[in-house]
Amino acid sequence: GEPGRRNTARARDVAAAFGSAGFETVESPFIEKDFWVKLLGNVSFNPVSALTLGTADRLMGDPFIKDYMVAIMRECLTIGRAVGVDADIDPEARLDMARKLGTFKTSMLQDMEAGKKLEIDGLLTGTLEIARKAGVPAPFTESLMGLIRLHQGRPADALPYIERALKTAAPADLNASLFDRAMFALGLDLNAKAPAASAPAEVTALAERRWA
Repeated sequence: GEPGRRNTARARDVAAAFGSAGFETVESPFIEKDFWVKLLGNVSFNPVSALTLGTADRLMGDPFIKDYMVAIMRECLTIGRAVGVDADIDPEARLDMARKLGTFKTSMLQDMEAGKKLEIDGLLTGTLEIARKAGVPAPFTESLMGLIRLHQGRPADALPYIERALKTAAPADLNASLFDRAMFALGLDLNAKAPAASAPAEVTALAERRWA
């Protein structure tokens, strides 16, 4: 498919070439929608799997992790709709797509195990840039960005995302404790009056400013 829902002969020629080579090919009338459906899974499953070292079935099998990923998917759906792309899929249906694949490691988890650079910017930075330009709050996705960047030893890059996530209230229709748990994974107890002793120095400084 081509952007703008206007497939030309170029797209049809590419589809025909793949088809003649024996590949099953589908010409998409709305490629942006298909892209966004894929993004919902990638932006949630990939970083979370790298953080937890869990296969997809284990991520979905843990109710806390599953709810966290669903919250991220809902934010991504809202971001897409704000820029004219409605993926038109419920997060549970997107999870069902992953369930059909059985036990598997995400590409990001495989990259991490192989010592390769993770696609953090391609998945999360771009999505959050769109969110900011569209004026869509995305605290769960922001927190995931902070978590994965800290995990990769990039605390200076992570802090702006953590700070925005901490300042943004979780959507009213979601369980705010999910957000608290994500921040606790950084060594922060949002209900405490001081940073957790195990928090990294950079995060401790940020927390002290928050509680000041």
